Amino acid sequence: MQLSEDDIYRRSTQYRYWSFTPTQLANQRQTINAQASQRVQGAVALARKRALEYNNRLQRCTVAAGSSTDNNPSTQSLIPVPVGHADCLTAAEEQRLVNLFCRSALGLGNFLNFPINVSVSSARFLLAHLVSQEMEC
Repeated sequence: MQLSEDDIYRRSTQYRYWSFTPTQLANQRQTINAQASQRVQGAVALARKRALEYNNRLQRCTVAAGSSTDNNPSTQSLIPVPVGHADCLTAAEEQRLVNLFCRSALGLGNFLNFPINVSVSSARFLLAHLVSQEMEC
């Protein structure tokens, strides 16, 4: 009995662990997007807090030194404070971006005359990396 490439693929760990139904993919996209958005919002809030603390500390030091904050060059070193809500990509926007990267990987493989299984594997590894990293910012 001779196995086809499809039979070999369907018995692989890649197929077992990295093949999903459309519903599973949609759920994963939503979950990962929500987690990444929370991380971005947390990072922006932390950056805002640290910038305000730094600026307040710098201004207190300047005032304590008896200098006017208007003419003191150290006040020009104030850190810009992030304002408002960070706009994160939606799950649909992320999907469009990932699709672009996958098409680019396949196109590059074609340009370099790689076998199709090598090009497809590169796109799959990209997807696996994004999932394992949970689209960290």
